[in-house]
Amino acid sequence: VVTDSDDTARVPGWIDKDYLVESQTDLVQRSEELTTRLAAGLQAGLQSANSMDDGQQPTPEQVQEQEFLVKLQEAMPHLERANAAMKLAGEKIELPDYVLAGEKQAEAIQALQEARERFADLRSLIELAYAEESKIAGILSQMDRSPDSDPESDSAIEKSNQRSLEESVRPMLAEVQAKNLQRMDRLKAEIDKQLAAARSAQEDAGAEPDEQALAATRRLELAVPLVDQAMQKMQSVANRLRQELPQREPAGDANDSPEEPGESERGKETEGELVDEGAELVRRDADAAVKNLGDLRRLFFSIIEHLRETAQRQAQLNDQTESLAGTQSVDDSDTPESETTQLVSQQRELTEMADQIASVLQQQSEQSGQPNPADGDVDPQQKEMMEQDALKASKAAALVTEAEKQMTQAVAKLEAETLDIAQARTPQDMALEKLLEALQELQPPQQNQQQQNQQQQQQNDQQQDQQQQQQQEGQGGQPEPQSDQDSKMDPSRVLQAVRDREAQRRRDRDERQRAGRMPVEKDW
Repeated sequence: VVTDSDDTARVPGWIDKDYLVESQTDLVQRSEELTTRLAAGLQAGLQSANSMDDGQQPTPEQVQEQEFLVKLQEAMPHLERANAAMKLAGEKIELPDYVLAGEKQAEAIQALQEARERFADLRSLIELAYAEESKIAGILSQMDRSPDSDPESDSAIEKSNQRSLEESVRPMLAEVQAKNLQRMDRLKAEIDKQLAAARSAQEDAGAEPDEQALAATRRLELAVPLVDQAMQKMQSVANRLRQELPQREPAGDANDSPEEPGESERGKETEGELVDEGAELVRRDADAAVKNLGDLRRLFFSIIEHLRETAQRQAQLNDQTESLAGTQSVDDSDTPESETTQLVSQQRELTEMADQIASVLQQQSEQSGQPNPADGDVDPQQKEMMEQDALKASKAAALVTEAEKQMTQAVAKLEAETLDIAQARTPQDMALEKLLEALQELQPPQQNQQQQNQQQQQQNDQQQDQQQQQQQEGQGGQPEPQSDQDSKMDPSRVLQAVRDREAQRRRDRDERQRAGRMPVEKDW
């Protein structure tokens, strides 16, 4: 029950039990209808596949259909699990038991996500595996900074609590790691399939295969060892997480044989070394798996995509830093060291990413500016375009290098002895500004506008189709426009937003300083 004195968010009056029951029932009906249709399609597809002659060579379309049927077969159990969870959620709402209903709804969402993942393409699987492994490595890193690994911590209760927490977290992490390994199995199978198809296409092409096809084949060949290395490290993490932590020996009885002086201390030191060594090994393996998956991402994503992602992550880090700076007290006693350490870690990671991007852009600049002698005489217009591309890449490399320097300054501000988190905001904003300028250099506004116009036209066409369909079905209401993620990261818009936010931040800071120096009336 929410009273007038509560500061918690109030639920609107129209969201009551009847509304929730009706909404949940509608979701169950739609999900069951989808599952029924997919099951009927799966059965028809399997019957068609079984009716083929054993000696008949399947066409490319039939091969794709068979691959789709395999993915659909894998997705069906998750859809059925989602339906069962949705039904239970509806029953719990009617009781009402909103806590259990929420748990079942979360279970249904997870099952639907797993079903959808069965249809993910190669790049999506890489992203999912990388994100999940990064979470695992982050949790292990936090555990590695526990009181058990802090030589200055002498609180027995704190160490015992931390050990109990690790014992409960390790099985959960092992399960998450096992699921990510299953995802890696699908990823490896997809790479093997695409590599076999690419090699077959090269054989059919004859002596002069297409350069783009060769590049795609080389990329897939480089991906194979990276996937194998990542899976090896991930399997090691899963195995180590399943192992029990060394048990502490109970206190001895009075009848036990007396220990030699210093023997108890040596035993405790040895036990602590075993625990620390095991935690360090599992953390290293997780970090190595993340590195391998990061290298895999760099293979399949363009330099512009990496630059855009780095800018997005820097913008998010700037917001986190701003939020932490706002909560920092004057004497810095209320600033959690773990949160500051996390900011430093993320900023260092982005600094390394910026260095790699700048290096690749510089290499592209040098390669684009030097025509291949084997091509003979190069068309003047083509040569001019190559020189322009080289100049753009060179400018972008210089901008990213400047962003890297600003990131390094931000790290220094966050690691200063006299910590003032707000001091890191200026170099952070400068770093983001340089990243966006580099992105704008590689993707001119004209190109961005053309892409947005095309996407907007496609959205308008889809909306018109939806409106016509609704009119035919006698349903009213206007469909909501789809969000355009690329437009949100338009370099020119975000760059202006960063500058506006920085100007506002400086104005707010000046106002706070003026308020602190406000003269006081004399009372004498």
